[in-house]
Amino acid sequence: MEFYLGEDAAVDAKYGQLTDAGYHGRMTPQQTNAPYAGMVDDPDGNVILMTSDNALRIDTSGA
Repeated sequence: MEFYLGEDAAVDAKYGQLTDAGYHGRMTPQQTNAPYAGMVDDPDGNVILMTSDNALRIDTSGA
């Protein structure tokens, strides 16, 4: 399962929240060949992928 979090800092923060709560960290957040990503295992053993990718970011500033 993948969650797009929009910003690298959001991936870092959510990874920290989940691992602090006891979820097993599978991959610390890092820049991969594609998106910035981190992974944890949920209690059922599913891999949760959290990503951010500057190329996909939508400018909502109205500029």
